[in-house]
Amino acid sequence: MFVWGKNDLNPEQEKAIYNENSILLIACPGSGKTRTITYKIAYELSKLESNKQYIVAITYTNRAADEIKERIELLGVDTEQLWIGTIHSFCVEWILKPYHMYIEELRFGYDIINTNDTENYLVSLCASYSTPKKKITYWDCLCYCFTSEGLKINCTKPTIKETVELIIRDYYQNLKEKHEIDYELILYYSYCLLKENKSICKTLSNIFPYILIDEYQDTKELQYMILGAILKTGKENKAFIVGDPNQSIYGNLGGFPMDKDQLESVTGLYYDELSLSNNYRSSSLLVSYFDYFKTYANKIEATGKTKDYQSVISYNKTISIEDLENEIVRIIQKNIDEYHISPNEICILAPQWIHLSGLTRNLMARLPQYSFDGPGMAPFARDIDNFWYKLSRIILTDSTPGLYIRRLRWASEIVTNLISIGVTNIDLSAKQILYICNSILINEQDGLEYLKKFFNAFLDRVNIDINQNKYLKMHYDAFFDSSKKRIERLKKEGAEFITNIDTFRKVFTSKSIHKMKNQANTLKINSTDGYLHLEDLPHNCIFNKVITGCGGTTIAITNSENYVIAVPTKELIVNKIGKAEAGESDNKNLFGLFGEFTNSLKSKLKKYLKKDGVKKIICTYDKLAKLAEYLNPADFRLLVDEYHCLLKAYSYRDTAIDGVLDSFKQYKSFCFMSATPIQAEFSPSCLNGVPVIVADWSYTDTLIVSLEKNNHPYQKASNYIKAYKRDGYIEINGKKSYEAFFFINSVTDIKAILDHCDLTNNEVRIICADTESNRSKLEGFEISNSISDNKMFTFITCKGFEGVDYFSDTAMSFVVSSTSNPHTLAAIDTDIPQIAGRIRTKTNPFRNLIVHIFNTQLDTLNLSYEEMKERTEKELEAAKETANMFNTAPDIVKDHLRDKLKDKVNDMYISYDKKNDAYKVNDILPKLELYNYQVNKVIYSSGLQIAKGYDSNGILHTSVNWELVDNEIIRKKGMKLTFEEAYKEYSQLKESLVVSPKIEELEKQFPLLIPAYHKLGDEAVKRLKYVQKAIKNELLVTNDYKSLDNKIFKIIKEDIHIGEFIPAKKAKELLKKTYELVGKKETAKATDLDKWFEIDAASKRIDGKKVAGYII
Repeated sequence: MFVWGKNDLNPEQEKAIYNENSILLIACPGSGKTRTITYKIAYELSKLESNKQYIVAITYTNRAADEIKERIELLGVDTEQLWIGTIHSFCVEWILKPYHMYIEELRFGYDIINTNDTENYLVSLCASYSTPKKKITYWDCLCYCFTSEGLKINCTKPTIKETVELIIRDYYQNLKEKHEIDYELILYYSYCLLKENKSICKTLSNIFPYILIDEYQDTKELQYMILGAILKTGKENKAFIVGDPNQSIYGNLGGFPMDKDQLESVTGLYYDELSLSNNYRSSSLLVSYFDYFKTYANKIEATGKTKDYQSVISYNKTISIEDLENEIVRIIQKNIDEYHISPNEICILAPQWIHLSGLTRNLMARLPQYSFDGPGMAPFARDIDNFWYKLSRIILTDSTPGLYIRRLRWASEIVTNLISIGVTNIDLSAKQILYICNSILINEQDGLEYLKKFFNAFLDRVNIDINQNKYLKMHYDAFFDSSKKRIERLKKEGAEFITNIDTFRKVFTSKSIHKMKNQANTLKINSTDGYLHLEDLPHNCIFNKVITGCGGTTIAITNSENYVIAVPTKELIVNKIGKAEAGESDNKNLFGLFGEFTNSLKSKLKKYLKKDGVKKIICTYDKLAKLAEYLNPADFRLLVDEYHCLLKAYSYRDTAIDGVLDSFKQYKSFCFMSATPIQAEFSPSCLNGVPVIVADWSYTDTLIVSLEKNNHPYQKASNYIKAYKRDGYIEINGKKSYEAFFFINSVTDIKAILDHCDLTNNEVRIICADTESNRSKLEGFEISNSISDNKMFTFITCKGFEGVDYFSDTAMSFVVSSTSNPHTLAAIDTDIPQIAGRIRTKTNPFRNLIVHIFNTQLDTLNLSYEEMKERTEKELEAAKETANMFNTAPDIVKDHLRDKLKDKVNDMYISYDKKNDAYKVNDILPKLELYNYQVNKVIYSSGLQIAKGYDSNGILHTSVNWELVDNEIIRKKGMKLTFEEAYKEYSQLKESLVVSPKIEELEKQFPLLIPAYHKLGDEAVKRLKYVQKAIKNELLVTNDYKSLDNKIFKIIKEDIHIGEFIPAKKAKELLKKTYELVGKKETAKATDLDKWFEIDAASKRIDGKKVAGYII
């Protein structure tokens, strides 16, 4: 049985969910209606007793269906027995497809036309019926619908009424002759089938014991009749009908809310009428004002965090409809120009979408300097049945963890579509569809051209000839024809930007915010010098200041509030207090706390805290928990500076970071600040629900990154150093740089470059952690800090990436990343922008330029990001179950388990809390692992992925320059080239398609490279750990084993079918018999199937019992 947390729902919501009768739920605006529906579906799914039954949920839009299904899945509930979608989709899938042969007009088949086809037909008919004196438009004809009695036409213009009726009847006659149906006929024919065939109603009522209807206030009469026919036939069927009569917005399209008596008459059920009356969204003033517009007398009470907000409401009684557009333009400009309201904080509402579609386009033409998003602005028709529209959903959404479930579902629809139209020459799973889409990279800004190139690349990857498939070709032509017409119309109306690929992507941008994500508010920054001019930082929030070096930390240091400022590194404190020793600054009111907490330092801290006046303490993360012993946190505000480091540094500073996350709520207020905040999917769970505030700057500098890919990044960096030494500078666009900052997060690698370039202490400044280990690695080179004098070359590890100020009139920044050392792989979302903001000298012509020198992975990705995320989530779920098992066990059981589980701490995301004798789940570690996988394995997998990473973070970059450089550093160090190094270099040279004498040189040195690369490939060689003997043995037996495996595949493929479930026991028995047949001596295991098929572990109820097995 599905259960939920104590505070997940309010009493009204729980009452609706627990009620076992049919429910009519009147839900006021902002009352958590979607959450209630989500939990109700999850609850009813957990009660199903038969695997042949489904819960059905009817939503008004596909977007709403996607959101609800995702929320249910995020609750951990299996949705295999949930059908959710629009009423049209339901009718097509469950009524028309299986039973259309009982309708005379459809018995020989039918095609469903989209709204664009309807528009084309009606426009053509309008043109043929129009005269110079009586012009009829497509919009004049949108006055028809089907009811249970047939076609109804309601033209309100007497002069054209008769002609409009003729046009609409001709339209439907044309459809009949072509065996085509539109959305209205989908409903009408479905109703006719149910009305004339009670057996169909009986079948559907048995399949769907529980039906939920969302937004019922916009349901048409035919839709009520269709669902009523199903519910009325069943014996114990129930309904859960949700909506708000006061929010009915589609009355012009035939939608209306039935009252309780009407519903009972249509569905044959008795309903308990309940309500959700708590509005969590609006202020009390807005809720009260809404009373003037209510048509249904329900109770609404503002109970959210904004209930006391002093909303300002004005009402214009004098404006005429002719002047309405001018007045809206005036209001927009006044709010932006005089009140400095951000354009993205202005929203225009209207009673119906049709009022807004024309207005949106007109405003775009009147105010071209602003970006508008409104009805009718999609650059292509949202035809949910068009194959290419479905594929576009995957193409135009990011492959982020938060969208994985949704995109996987869309990919499943693509697979189902391909099978249904007879594409049998391919064998693809939903995951493979995603993998293909994620791997296609198109460099094109025009949206339609982008999709054309993507579609063609997709067809090429899956080996489909579109000209050989009538269905795909027809949908392809319809998609692009309708899109071109829409774009032409929108461009004529002023939407010049409509062709841009970013506009296309907006179509599928999620407008909802899940509970695990934090909603972002903006803080308007009126600044002309690039600095924050605030009395204090925002309180109790995550503050995305957007710009590095804008003085955010300085506000906390210099204002009149007591502040504790927690920072990630000692170097940042040294930079702020102006000296290398912990203690009070010599020239400002600031106490620096870092390093060993000696008695002397404790005394200095106590002395400082006893002084009169405002107190300012800046400490490293690890000192925050200890600091509470010396001061009262409630007297201090807390700034957690560069908070993105909470994730990045967790692998080696978990205790320190846990201390921050455990103690931040003890302070008077808290602010987690960064210009490069943690992505929502990687944010610590304790920050869920913390408001996000984003600085809205009127102007920001543009960061430009020069991408330089090569096979040996350190050698390329050395070449730059030699150029500086040879000429004393390097010159770019007539500007000379006399100093270079190299950001390389590896002391060992820095030392190799120093030696290779024959640099001396007089020429270099090295900023890294001052430890015995680093001093030993540097062998005589001095470790410096950020406040020491500049030299020609400054080398900086991650210690100096965040929050440290550097000053130079001409220094240029170089980031060096080598896949041979993952620590050097700079994260594009955090490290690069942080590094870009380190040089504070405004007159430096290179301060917004970074040269990123990198190579890419030679190893083939074993798992896509989505697959890695799925694996991690399963491991996290197992950790939660393990911790819960121990924590709820009796003491005698705990004694037995305690030590056994301690051995698993390193393998699972759990830790032992000795004080409370309990195991805790650590959800930051899996997030860190996923983040590192994204950086190390995905982004640095190719130059194109690097470029894509910059694009997704809004950073301008050059095209990727590829260069082969001779690796003198390795030779100079006298290191003998290993077979592994030789193979990786050889593979990269072969894949780059660059003709190089180095290939022949490597082949002469290691002849085994040739067959290893061509016959086994990267993945197999990596699996064999680059051991030459193992590779030779593999080559000897490859042909024999391949032939044997081919025999096995040919035998078992007759009994195994793609998409079907096979029990593990049956799989093992089948493989055992086959192995014996072909003479394979290995012991058969069910998991061996993954040698020939892609399999997913699953379970299924067979004869009432849960059986483990695999989906093929």
